[in-house]
Amino acid sequence: MEDELDFALTAELPKQLFENDKQWITLDMNHTVARIIGRVSARVFLGPEHCRNEQWLNTTAEYTENLFVTGTILRFIPRLLRPWIAPWIPSYKRLQSNMSTARSIIDDILRSRQVDRDELSCEDDSAFPDMLTWMMRAAQAKERDVEDISQRTLLLSLSSIHTTALTITQALYDLCQHPQYFEPLREEVARHVEGGRNWTKETVDKLHKMDSLLRESQRLNPVFLLTFNRILHSPITLSDGTSLPQGTRLAVASDALVNDITRVPGASAPDMFSPFRYVDSDDSVSKQHIGKMAFHATTAQNMAFGYGKYACPGRFYAAAEIKLVIGHLITRYDFKFPDGAKRPKNYTVDTDMYPDLQASLLMRKRRQHGE
Repeated sequence: MEDELDFALTAELPKQLFENDKQWITLDMNHTVARIIGRVSARVFLGPEHCRNEQWLNTTAEYTENLFVTGTILRFIPRLLRPWIAPWIPSYKRLQSNMSTARSIIDDILRSRQVDRDELSCEDDSAFPDMLTWMMRAAQAKERDVEDISQRTLLLSLSSIHTTALTITQALYDLCQHPQYFEPLREEVARHVEGGRNWTKETVDKLHKMDSLLRESQRLNPVFLLTFNRILHSPITLSDGTSLPQGTRLAVASDALVNDITRVPGASAPDMFSPFRYVDSDDSVSKQHIGKMAFHATTAQNMAFGYGKYACPGRFYAAAEIKLVIGHLITRYDFKFPDGAKRPKNYTVDTDMYPDLQASLLMRKRRQHGE
């Protein structure tokens, strides 16, 4: 991932950032981060030979946007009318085009590898160590159809790009609002990552302050206000006698749970941003941190990644990717809000939370020691 991240930063950031350490550049941070994450994710999903396909990168970015726009519109339309109205929605039409393009790209990749979809064995994984090969190997016979595989790959891209970019953007907004916390995080990265490179799983796991920052930012700015969303397919009666009819929507108020004032740790007030409230005061490594305080950890009080057998299986990858990207960004660049600007306000659509997508950050290359 690190090699692809280096390429992504070069490809997506303005050239002035690499040439001038005095000039501040204005960036649409969420869009830029989404493009960077899209490139890194493509490396994992499609492998090094195909991950830089611009058509694929554009398709995954457009698919994410079109899906959420379409879904938001359809939420306000009665269920019975949705099949009739959806085809007339412009974003829905673009969505169909995205899926057609993805299908063509995935089919070309599989053909280029000369994969026999009915006889792919685990020994073939070594030739193409990527998510696409793993999905083909794990799929049942009927699931190996290119239509099915391309749709699954698009959905994986959606989940890996959208929520990851929002999480990184929110964390950067929090740091710009509280710039005194940049240096402790940079020092932690410098302490564990030799020369700013050599990122490994062990290195990522040692970034406890980064874990704490992300947990705190996620606590105050969750992507989803509810988790375990379900719709009853048949009526049920709860243990207290409450009857719920078919079609009832159920969910757990995960945002309320993680912000319960009796459970938020640390000396700082629960409604205050305190990025290091989840680390030991002496920054020591503890079993409690590894087990419960890591960013990817799930508990009955913190269900941002789900819980139990329903916990997100990709949370370890997502956490490592987020820490890798933030680590590279803050050690190479300075960030701040435009003059007079403060942290952008969040807004919600149904039960989803977004930062202000019209907001921007100023970014500048950091001077290295000795320069």
